[in-house]
Amino acid sequence: MADPDSPVLLASGDKSLCDTICSCLREDGFKKVLTASTPVSAHRIMGIPSELEDTQPDGPPEVELLIADPHIEDDDGNSGIALCRTVKEAYPHVRVMLLVRKEDGISEGQLLDSGADDFVFLPFKPEEFALRVRTLLCRQVLSAGDFKESENSPRKIPFIGDRVGQYLVLDSLGMGKTSVIYKVMDKRDNNLYAMKLLSGAAGNQDEVQRRFEYEIEIMSQIDHPNVIKFHDRGIYRGGTFLVMEYLNGIDLEELLISRGRLPEKTVLSIAFDLACALSQIHDKGIIHRDIKLKNSIFIPSTKQVKLCDFGIAQLPNPLELTQEGMIVGTPIYMAPEIFGGKKASFASDIYSYGATVYHLATNTPPFVAESYNNLYELHSLKAPPPIESIRSNFSPLWTEIIVAKCLAKAPDKRPSSLAQVLSMLLRIQRNDVPTTVDGTES
Repeated sequence: MADPDSPVLLASGDKSLCDTICSCLREDGFKKVLTASTPVSAHRIMGIPSELEDTQPDGPPEVELLIADPHIEDDDGNSGIALCRTVKEAYPHVRVMLLVRKEDGISEGQLLDSGADDFVFLPFKPEEFALRVRTLLCRQVLSAGDFKESENSPRKIPFIGDRVGQYLVLDSLGMGKTSVIYKVMDKRDNNLYAMKLLSGAAGNQDEVQRRFEYEIEIMSQIDHPNVIKFHDRGIYRGGTFLVMEYLNGIDLEELLISRGRLPEKTVLSIAFDLACALSQIHDKGIIHRDIKLKNSIFIPSTKQVKLCDFGIAQLPNPLELTQEGMIVGTPIYMAPEIFGGKKASFASDIYSYGATVYHLATNTPPFVAESYNNLYELHSLKAPPPIESIRSNFSPLWTEIIVAKCLAKAPDKRPSSLAQVLSMLLRIQRNDVPTTVDGTES
């Protein structure tokens, strides 16, 4: 969890921006917000040796986060982007957030080259910025003490700095019940990737191992700009790992938390990207079975969305990895027939897509209930409120497409394919959805 007692370092020469961010973080409970007006002073605070200084400073404070302004510079022309890169090279565990102005003209390549973990576009709402900071700090960083292997474990989990084949482990991106996901660098091309490795005893469970192999098989068949790309697979001390595209972004749930209600044009763009991704995997005969905000990653530098997590996806003739009638998926986005134990289908994916887009547009899922049975009843019998009743400036076509079509109770009443959904979304686009200058909405 984010620790408000740990120092945050803000590097910017813009006094007004510094005052705003310091005030925002302190009001949110952060007790130690340090500031630096030049890269060299940031180096000094972080304990990074600098050629501009006569003596090497003492060890760094326990800074967990650097927030850097690209405009910060010193007399030697060192920039905020170079500062980000230097800090990540010296202290991979430190989170780095880069403040980006749309008028800066910073290229995607420069953003990626900075090594920053997150990008925040200016201007921002203070309360949303504080949430973004906490979200970033809550992403777990691994250390050797984070895992306690049993004496009978046939293999060990790699730690930061270890090599897994040609891959150097740089950071942890998350942990699940059966796997750990790392940020790694391929020493062959020096590019960044994400590595998914079964953790601990999970690698010894036949069904978990077979499901993981099945996930790799599915991912290796898909090549689409809106789907996370498969890169490689391998064996680490007897266990299989998957290497895939590293996505420098946040999931759509985090996007809603950090930015609040999204403008209609942004919702439309994301809905298009997800429909294109789902259309591609359906064309391959693959059923995703877990379409939701958390499994869709938004890339701030490109405004692109990529569909992820094929851990429970299914091919037309799947291995029998789940029991007949077993419910698989996320209930708040789940089609009513899945609640009843029926098999997943392309139509159930389309329902989950509709529920996801509804949540994205309105900031609330189609249905919320206190129990699983109540949620089943709502999905089976009730229609969610029209989207324009919650977002008055949205086209009524959203309700026609998402509520009446994608969220239809009967599978045969939903669109026959994602291609049909895409053609319907084009009707909204032709109505000239307005664009806001700063990407915000009143």
